Amino acid sequence: MTINNNCGTSSGHQRHRRLKELPCDPCRLAYNESMRSWKKANRQKVLASKKEYRHRSSEKIKTYQQKYRVVKKDFLRERNNFFRKRNIVAYRAKQREWDNRRRALKMGNGYSPYTLDQVLEEYGSICYLCERPIDLSAPRKSGVEGWEHGLHLDHVIPLTKGGSDSLSNVAPTHARCNLVKSFQ
Repeated sequence: MTINNNCGTSSGHQRHRRLKELPCDPCRLAYNESMRSWKKANRQKVLASKKEYRHRSSEKIKTYQQKYRVVKKDFLRERNNFFRKRNIVAYRAKQREWDNRRRALKMGNGYSPYTLDQVLEEYGSICYLCERPIDLSAPRKSGVEGWEHGLHLDHVIPLTKGGSDSLSNVAPTHARCNLVKSFQ
């Protein structure tokens, strides 16, 4: 590797590359910084280029992702399990949200995002079926002691019958009321 008088600049980096050498650290750092600032200044151009690449190479990306999942299967499983164990409550809430959104969109019913806080702010903590207060500290998972009085979000018009997954179609209920209503 030759040290030139441009070392420590992006043009020094280009000179190393032209001579088919590995760039020295100062040149590499200067080049990285210049690229970072260029990408920041040309954000729309970069995004358009990425979008065009994804469109042009969708099959290539898909096969790469499939191979990655096969090769990294154990790593991905362990990482996901770690996330689930660390954030079990948040994960279950997210999983419910994903499932409801997927089902609503699959049936063409419509979807608009909402949060548990928004539902409680809109409707309060009274069960809309039996009109008694809901114990918000009770467990939400069935089978755990006290689960019957815990909070469930119920679709007033079920997704299977054309209801949307939106704030206007969900209401708070007791877990037991929500599960028993389907048998009545």
